[in-house]
Amino acid sequence: MTTGKLLWNAIWRTMFWSALVGAVLSLTYVSIPFTIIFVLIMVDPSSLGQKANGAFAALLLPIFASIIGALLGLALGFVGGVLVGVLTRAFFFPLSDFRNYRRILHRVSIVITVTLIRITL
Repeated sequence: MTTGKLLWNAIWRTMFWSALVGAVLSLTYVSIPFTIIFVLIMVDPSSLGQKANGAFAALLLPIFASIIGALLGLALGFVGGVLVGVLTRAFFFPLSDFRNYRRILHRVSIVITVTLIRITL
């Protein structure tokens, strides 16, 4: 496997999973309070015309939050993918110590995920 293929595989996989985690965390974090706000807005039908814009915003905000979370995940995933690719190429190519390699990549992935959670929340 060439260095380019190794980096490409490490980068796209890390970016994909980081974007997915970022989108899901952002959606979950934002959708719960805004669903409650939406329900409270819709309970009072006497001022529905005035509160319709707020209800529309309460429905769209989780979508925008998930997009922002996915973009943050892509950026962080790119950095993590480059880090994984460089570590793999520098210290574990060709792969001889599989157990140590998995342990190091597991720790790098934990750091990436915790950083994404901290940024997202």
